[in-house]
Order: sequence, then C-alpha cells, then structure tokens
Amino acid sequence: MTRWLLLLALLLSSGRALAQQGQHAAGDYTVHYNALPSAFLTPEIARQYGVLRSRVRGVLVVSVLRQGSPVRVRVEAQAGAPGEPLQPLELRLVETNGMPSYIGSFAIASGESRQFRLRVEPPDDAPIHIGFTRQFFDDPP
Repeated sequence: MTRWLLLLALLLSSGRALAQQGQHAAGDYTVHYNALPSAFLTPEIARQYGVLRSRVRGVLVVSVLRQGSPVRVRVEAQAGAPGEPLQPLELRLVETNGMPSYIGSFAIASGESRQFRLRVEPPDDAPIHIGFTRQFFDDPP
C-alpha cells in the first residue's frame, strides 16, 4: 500500500487532485484510480511517463493491489461526456519500483465533466466493474 501512495504522490502535484482519488475494494483486490488534468503533473513526471502536459488533456491512472501487494491485471477503460456514448480509452502499462500502473490520456475542457467506466480483470478472479465521474478545471498550482 505504501508503494501505491508513493507512486500516486509522484504522479500528482496537487492536494485537490489527491482528494479526487478513488478506490474500490472487491474481495482480495483494491483498485486505485484517478483522473486529472495532465497539466497537474510536474514536467519531470510527465516526461518520465510519456504524458503530454496540457490544459486540454486529462490523464487516467489505475493501479491494483491484491491483499496490499501490487499486481498486474488487464484493465479496460471507457470515457466520455455525460449523456453521450462512452469511447474506449487506450491504457498503457508503466512500472515504477515494481508497482504496475495503467495510464491513458483523453481530451478535456475546463469545467467539463467526464464519465469513466473501468473493467479490471484479475488473473484468477471475476472482473471488477467501476464507474465514476470527474469534473475538470485547468488551474493547476
């Protein structure tokens, strides 16, 4: 769990973004997720993870723990404006000190909301379904 919090702290540069972090427990698994404007990332972190820093791009980060230890899973994500069909969001695996995370980028505008649907497939358990909505503002610290 400590490694996840350390990774999250590295990826996020704002207390407000940290407050929007979500988590979902299902059996032995805990899914941690966050969606934030990519402009909230420091230039160093954005460069390290290959993320374009922009006020019109958001980033989704998903990590999964099994009984407190990081685990690789299959993650599918969809995103879209409320009331509109959700579109697939391409995620890629990044690893920091043995902690696998899945990162994807999507378009945003200030004041706009996005709905997300995640399907997390652990290697030995039933899929975990998560839905959430975030509103985005382009005023990073």
